[in-house]
This record gives sequence, structure tokens and C-alpha cells, in this order.
Amino acid sequence: MKTMLIDSLPGKTNGVGNGSDEYIAEKEAKLTLSEFKKIFLNWLVNIYHLEPHGKAERSPLDLWSESAGEFPVVKEDVKRIETALMCSDTRTLHRSGIQFENLEYNSDSLRDIYRREGALALLVKYSPFDIGHIYVRDDLNRIYIRVPCVNYKYAKGLSMYAHKAIRKRINTTRKSYKDNAVLQRAKVELFGDIESLHERNVRKKSQATAKKAARIHSLGIEDFAAKSNFDDSSPVIIQNMQSEEATDDWEVW
Repeated sequence: MKTMLIDSLPGKTNGVGNGSDEYIAEKEAKLTLSEFKKIFLNWLVNIYHLEPHGKAERSPLDLWSESAGEFPVVKEDVKRIETALMCSDTRTLHRSGIQFENLEYNSDSLRDIYRREGALALLVKYSPFDIGHIYVRDDLNRIYIRVPCVNYKYAKGLSMYAHKAIRKRINTTRKSYKDNAVLQRAKVELFGDIESLHERNVRKKSQATAKKAARIHSLGIEDFAAKSNFDDSSPVIIQNMQSEEATDDWEVW
């Protein structure tokens, strides 16, 4: 990856102590994280997997296809894999649902658990790139329940990092981030500032002052004018055969 792709990209670093006064990586960098992901994915799928490497006479794709014929790939449910790889934590279920990152999450299925068992701690799975919904484990039935954010218009497609940046902006003005109107207004203002910052950097041909803006803008954020209805086709219930699952110790930010 380094020799076939990274070395040819603008802004490539040479490692600590291997730089020079003439080449400063930050000044040469012209790619956002999203642009790099697109380039990397294209190289991986359309170049690397189609060419032989090392002593192999055939490409990785040919070798994979041959082995898959002899040892068929086990088909797994995409959503089961997704929940297995998500970050996890525990939250207490209350009558009003679950509070996560100062946002409320609730659904009919979650209310059924509360009526059945009352207040209790539940395992929560979430993606730091989209806090529009979380998955809550129903231990009795060994399933995960997809639970949308009560303020879905605000949270849909929003990354946790961007949400924290919005909360920080609201806190500086001493307004309540539980107020939906305040959240929406701060969200629009934040992304408006980001767009202005990107335009200014293009004029200056510099990325040095856009690091934070690029990070917010690249981590799973959809257009803030996107539809607000909870109309995605993802399954609400995900089967899980394990008797119990523990929380992980990942630190996202």
C-alpha cells in the first residue's frame, strides 16, 4: 500500500526525522479524508486485487475465487456482523427510553422491554459515524432492537464527533442542548461555518487551518437538509445467538 499508493499522493509524510526543509507535508496536502477513502477503495478493488503479487502467478481475486469454489464462503447476515463490530456500552432503560450522549432514544419494542422488566441496565451498540439510531440488546430473546433517536431529524447521519462539536458550541452560548430548535440551529450554523472555512482555504491554497472542520465534515455526516422521516429500510430486529455479550473497551475519541 505504501509503495503502490501512498508514496504518490500529495502530503505523504516521510516519517519522524526523515523530512526536509524543502518538503513540508502539511503544505503539500490537498486531500480530504473522504477523497482519500475514495482513492484508496478504487486502488484496492480495481488495481491491487486484479494484479499478481510476489511469487504468485495469479491475482488475489483469482486465488480467492478458486478457494471459494472448494471452500464456500459462509454467508452471514450483514446486520449481525455490523452489530458485532460496533462500539458498545451500557445504559439504563427508563420509562422515557435510553439516554445516550445527551440524546433520547425510544421505540415501541423498547417500551415493551420496560413494561416487561422495568428499569434495568442494557447493552447498547452504536456507530460513532451515525448516531441517528442505536441497537439495544434484549437479553431475554437474544436479539438486538434498532432504536431511533427521538430527535431523528437532528441525529440522522450525524457523527458523534460532530454532535460533541455542536454541544460545545451551544454550551458556549449557555443554551440548553436538549432544545430541538437550538440543536438544529447550531447544526446549521456549524456546517455553514465549515463550508465558509473550506472556501477560504481553497482561495489560500492551504489546509492547515481546516483540520478540525475536515474531521467534522468527513465522519459519516449527511446533508443537514436531508429528510427527517424515520423511513430507512434497515431491520428493527436482529437475531443474535450468543447467550451474553460484554462491553468492549474501545475509546472512540
